[in-house]
Amino acid sequence: MEDSENKNELNIYKILRNCYGYTVNDVAERLDVTQQHVNAIERGAKQPSDSLIKKMCDLYKIDEATLCYFLNTTNKRRYNYQQLMLKILMKICRNKDHATI
Repeated sequence: MEDSENKNELNIYKILRNCYGYTVNDVAERLDVTQQHVNAIERGAKQPSDSLIKKMCDLYKIDEATLCYFLNTTNKRRYNYQQLMLKILMKICRNKDHATI
């Protein structure tokens, strides 16, 4: 994978964190990892493990298929930050609506 694609792919974690208003420290504590580890994932320096991805999905209240959707979307298309954040928020809101039914 090309470096620029890798950074786009992994930036989705930072976008999700920002959507929920969490700090890096908040996420690190909830996932039981260091702040440095969260920063490395968000910068694209590290890939999250499968178990960490599951914890992230629980934290952000999304399923793994939704996360994969956003990872694939950012790789296939060149979204700017605002467009991607809007798509994520719309997907999260739809998931919340279905959860309450």
